[in-house]
Amino acid sequence: MKDISVVIPVYNEEKVIGRCLESLAGQTLKPKEVIIVDDGSTDGTEREVEIATGRTGRYTPRNDVVVLRQKHLGAGAARNLGTKHSTGDILVFVDADMIFSRTFLADLVKPIQEGKSKGTFSKLEYVVNWNNRFSRFWNYAKGIYEPRSIPVDYPETAPVFRAILRTEFDRAGGFDENKGYNDDWSLSEKLGTKATETKARFYHYNPENLSEAFIQARWAGKRNYKFGILGGLIKEFPLWAVGAGVIKAIRGKGKVSEGLLSLLTLYPLFLLVIKSAATIGVIEFTFKGKPSK
Repeated sequence: MKDISVVIPVYNEEKVIGRCLESLAGQTLKPKEVIIVDDGSTDGTEREVEIATGRTGRYTPRNDVVVLRQKHLGAGAARNLGTKHSTGDILVFVDADMIFSRTFLADLVKPIQEGKSKGTFSKLEYVVNWNNRFSRFWNYAKGIYEPRSIPVDYPETAPVFRAILRTEFDRAGGFDENKGYNDDWSLSEKLGTKATETKARFYHYNPENLSEAFIQARWAGKRNYKFGILGGLIKEFPLWAVGAGVIKAIRGKGKVSEGLLSLLTLYPLFLLVIKSAATIGVIEFTFKGKPSK
């Protein structure tokens, strides 16, 4: 049985990191270690990690948790640092805003443990906070009208590894730290192979207000587009992206949970915010080379 190391990059995640760690603590298959890399957080993330891991004295200290800190360099750099300090044979990469079914780790690594796969993912990813209107709007903007993060008809392979053999990670030379939002695609690109599907079930939190949506959309805009900056600006520019998004949502109105008034008022405002943020991200990534949030 191969040992498992879970690596979590964290940047200003004080609201969710405690729930993530609690969920990992309840897994049926226990990881050898959980490595948290604080990527220069400026909020209360450090304190929440200390509470969740027992470092404040309120809970029993967890010896399986390692906490590292670095200046703000981005998720790819944080994952690379965490992996450098890990000892497991299988690496599992999750985000701070995720929680998991009790059998998540067991289901995710089973094909790897059995020698049937070198890396896996799962499309059974669901939205926890679907009761929040802005969380639903975030999905609508992706053309998904149910509390799933990945469409049902998504392929059985993916360019993002949720779990991977350490030997394969080392062969790839780690994540590309300069790719921005799509840094987690870089292992697949380097290896020339994709992750295989599993039935591991997990959940994450969508942005719950305009401020959170702006931050996340700005980060999502920092990636490579077809046709470079021109392609990014065409895709994200709010003047036409807002109108196109509203029309698309209205056409799918039978699938959404909003009334027509909301789709014609609040939803356009939401789209304006996230498309403006994404446009800023495109420009920052192109001219400033800033891959971090």
